[in-house]
Amino acid sequence: MQLKNKKVLVLGGGFEQLPLIRILKKENFFVILIDKNINAVSKTYADKFYNFSVTDFTKIIKISKKNKIFAAISICSDLAVQPLSKISKQLKIPGISLNSAIICTNKIFMKNHFKKNKIPTAKYHLFKDFKSTKKILSKMNFPIVIKPIDSYGQKGVFLIKNYKQLKMKINLSKKKSKKKKILIEEFIDGIEINVVAIVKNYNVKILSMSKRSTYKDKSFGIAYEHKYPLEMERKIISQIKNLSIRTIKSIKIKNGVFYPQIIYNKNKGPHVVEIAARVPGGFMRELSMLASGIDPIKFQIKCATGFKKNFVNKKRDKPKKSVIIKFLTKKNFNFLNPKIYKRIEKVSKLEGIFKVHINKLKKLPKLNSSSGRFGAIIAFGKDITVTNKYCNKAFNELKKK
Repeated sequence: MQLKNKKVLVLGGGFEQLPLIRILKKENFFVILIDKNINAVSKTYADKFYNFSVTDFTKIIKISKKNKIFAAISICSDLAVQPLSKISKQLKIPGISLNSAIICTNKIFMKNHFKKNKIPTAKYHLFKDFKSTKKILSKMNFPIVIKPIDSYGQKGVFLIKNYKQLKMKINLSKKKSKKKKILIEEFIDGIEINVVAIVKNYNVKILSMSKRSTYKDKSFGIAYEHKYPLEMERKIISQIKNLSIRTIKSIKIKNGVFYPQIIYNKNKGPHVVEIAARVPGGFMRELSMLASGIDPIKFQIKCATGFKKNFVNKKRDKPKKSVIIKFLTKKNFNFLNPKIYKRIEKVSKLEGIFKVHINKLKKLPKLNSSSGRFGAIIAFGKDITVTNKYCNKAFNELKKK
């Protein structure tokens, strides 16, 4: 089938969607972009741009029919998952069911799904009022985690150590929820693991499993580093892998990209924190691509186009033995130096460095969500020790005053 100039609808045109749009254009697709931000970063790369929210389904359907779209796609955005499922059903194009989309974007439906399918996950409770919550907490015990049922990027997520803190933070968390609903979870202390996987005809292939190191203070849950491969016992890695596959299969999506997050506690074993049915953000696409040789974005395009497009892997897609992502935040990079942007190209050419990215800033952002990370270094090498040296050398070069 000739796919040249076929119209593809893309929901979301931020920085993280830019690689998707560039690939689509390179493959001669006609890109129609929707974003509520009139100055969306990816706007200049699209063939046609519409300025409204990706959640405005009525407008999206109207635009899709008018333009006779061939496929619809988005990456790194939970907001786009449900609209995409509705589009696929109405226009009879490849996509996931609305039920699967809801499970993967609404945390209370997600947790209920885990419970129904006997998938180990932290104890949870939907906050209704303080009186009923007090009874639940007598069984759950502090510390606990509170989070909006419908947010992403660690927005509105807090570690709560006592009842006084709960009263102080609950409304702050609610502000980050469109539905104004908050999930209370048991806190499980342990090693956090990010898993990236692809599914074709219900068969699951794990691309990467990496350690997710996060802040434990006021910036709770925000990752400052990812390390691949996992430095754990084979038996434990096998448990994490098997739980990830079982969780993915339970969602019953025929084709797609999945992003389960697991926590491993030596006494309780692995538990599923959350799962997303999309290409992950935070440079996890790059990590999984380097680790496996498979680009999740290209695979997602295949899914959206009904596997009518074949992408040839390039030589650089050969799997790497070790990958590290180190994020730049206010905590480890507490000054702005204009010279830093001039150093990026030089540092990017250092041995073992795959990519260096730093946002253009006027001031350092607050670290109260993942968007507070303003840069990243991605390094690779023959093992964790060597890769860590490459990564630290690049970091120190950037930090020179």
